[in-house]
This record gives sequence, structure tokens and C-alpha cells, in this order.
Amino acid sequence: AALCADRAYVFGGSSGTGELLGEMWMLRCDAAATSTASWELVTPSSEHTPTARAAATLSPISLSDSAHLVGMLLFGGYGGSSFRDDAWLFDTCTAARTMLLPHTAQAADASVRP
Repeated sequence: AALCADRAYVFGGSSGTGELLGEMWMLRCDAAATSTASWELVTPSSEHTPTARAAATLSPISLSDSAHLVGMLLFGGYGGSSFRDDAWLFDTCTAARTMLLPHTAQAADASVRP
């Protein structure tokens, strides 16, 4: 999970049946939304998206010369049969996802960490 401006984001996880999820959800945290807060599914604007996973790291970042936190970095997680070591950039303004670092076979070995 990550807090970016006045919104909280979560990516992935698992369903009640143990199925891994590849969705991003957002919760508005501003004062105006506190009485009506609800989770919203963030629909990606890009064709390529990260695979489903649990226990990934999601961190807020600023993009280019912006002083505002408008993006998030997704790294790793568990993909069901192996650990992931890929990295993705999420633009919270456009909902675009961009792969920064592809997954490697090395991550499948739990004893090796990037």
C-alpha cells in the first residue's frame, strides 16, 4: 500500500479463495470524502500491466521535475510459484503503467534476492 497525495493505493493481494490478484484499488483520504469513502478500482490506461501477485512493495515517487507525488513504484512480490523481481511505474494522473525492469528467472530461487 502507498499514500500518494490524498489517496491510498493498494495493488494485488489474494482473493478469499487464494487466487492472486493484479488489480489496483484507490481510496480517497481527503476530509471531504471521509463520510463517503469507498474503494475505487483503478482502470489501467496502458495495454501492459503487472502480473497478479501478493506482498509487492508499492512506494510513492515524484515524476520528472514535479514536486508533487504523482506516481508509484511497484517492485517484486510473490507470483504464486516464484518471487518477482520486476519493477513498474504507475502514473496516478493518467493511470498508465510502464515496466521499468523485467522479471528475471533468478527471482524464482527464494534464496537469491535482488
